[in-house]
Amino acid sequence: MPTRMPTTVLAFLASGVLCSVADAQVQADAETLFRNAALHAFQNLPRLELTARIEITNEGLEPDRKDVSVVIRKPDQAFESVKTGNDVETIVVSEGSVWVQDTYYHMWGTRPGQLRPDSFLNAYAGAELVPRDWPLIQATIAGEDTLTIDGTSFLCSKIEVAYRQPSGIEWDHALWIEKQSGVPLKQHYASRVTHPQRIDVTVTRFRTNGPLPSGVFERKLAADAKEDSAAFEKVPPLTSRRGAPFSLTALATLTGAPFALSNLESQPAILVFEGPGCQPCADAVDEFNAAANKLTGSSAKAFRVFIGDAALAPPGTTLVSTAEQAERLGLQILPATVPVSTDGRIGRINQGTLTASQMIRLAEDVRAMPTESESRKKAFVFVGQAGVVAPILIYKAPVVLSQQERALKIKGTLVLSVRVSSEGSVYDVFVQRSLHPDLDAAAVEAVRHWTFQPGTRDGVPVNVGFSVNIEFK
Repeated sequence: MPTRMPTTVLAFLASGVLCSVADAQVQADAETLFRNAALHAFQNLPRLELTARIEITNEGLEPDRKDVSVVIRKPDQAFESVKTGNDVETIVVSEGSVWVQDTYYHMWGTRPGQLRPDSFLNAYAGAELVPRDWPLIQATIAGEDTLTIDGTSFLCSKIEVAYRQPSGIEWDHALWIEKQSGVPLKQHYASRVTHPQRIDVTVTRFRTNGPLPSGVFERKLAADAKEDSAAFEKVPPLTSRRGAPFSLTALATLTGAPFALSNLESQPAILVFEGPGCQPCADAVDEFNAAANKLTGSSAKAFRVFIGDAALAPPGTTLVSTAEQAERLGLQILPATVPVSTDGRIGRINQGTLTASQMIRLAEDVRAMPTESESRKKAFVFVGQAGVVAPILIYKAPVVLSQQERALKIKGTLVLSVRVSSEGSVYDVFVQRSLHPDLDAAAVEAVRHWTFQPGTRDGVPVNVGFSVNIEFK
């Protein structure tokens, strides 16, 4: 099965691992407590309310903070809210369906139930999606400790574990597990590298009895939210991305050097994106190697791209990317295969594990794409001219802002001039009316990745120019 891209830090926390043990009884007891964290709580508690602060720290950077709230009522209702800055993602499981709202994208939608109420606690505790083959270095019950939360004291068992990723990176993980419920009330992760990443999870509210907050499982729409259920499907329709530009400069080598289009040496490329703790990615390496060997002799290149810190990249990875770049591409399932043409445009994206022959066919498909220069040679018409039908937007890449850009809190509308080719890709975009240089640049980058059903003149696909308004609220 493919690994779903983490949409919150909770999913990332699920990458903690345990496997075989050396000190049989002591380590077995510690492993049992770790594996059963939160699962015991869901099985034995009729209700639970939990709020936590998650802080991720990379050396030399400002911490990334998220506030998470989880409310569960057995057997079939759950609520999760993840707040980052002023942006909130809300997920409600109720009556057999999943309801999602995201204030950053101003969208909401529903989809058939794919989440169980207990999955919220399991993911929070790091007890779900655990790769079983990561070697355990140690597991110890370090004693008991008392934590005070919101004026109430909770007796906890402190568990210390250490494990090794397939890439060789080792992690230390400490948990304070509340003895009655089995829920971790505090966690600390640290990677054993020269420039370590640290993750701290601290529960600030914890209740297992008493009434739950009123109306927590009801759907409460933001005033500006627009319905877009398709945006919350498990796998987005990415085949429409064909022809959209891809910025290779968003990639880098493991040493930090930028990766430019010239590195392709006028050859198409297959980029296979992987992520931390992705067992299906590791399982697919043999197929990738087989494809890479055959593509070498057919004027194409193949690269494994790790999403995250280069220090954590598994052996054989040659390039690194960022979560923001993966978000712009719309990737939600790993591994994901992205074919890129000789002039840096996207072919047909596939999410999930592919065979070597399927990767080779993607390279052949992208090689046959018309070049952007060929599209540019065609004259364009404007929306509003006689016989001209405007292009129809079928994929809208989000405008991704950094924390610094969000902190500007600038509101208003900027206007972009866009040129869409007769194949449906954006081949030119520039600012007509500016709002702020940083916001302008982010909007231009997003629109370059939009994909359209081509516009027409008298029924024939043509290049079309028009204006686009981008609102910041």
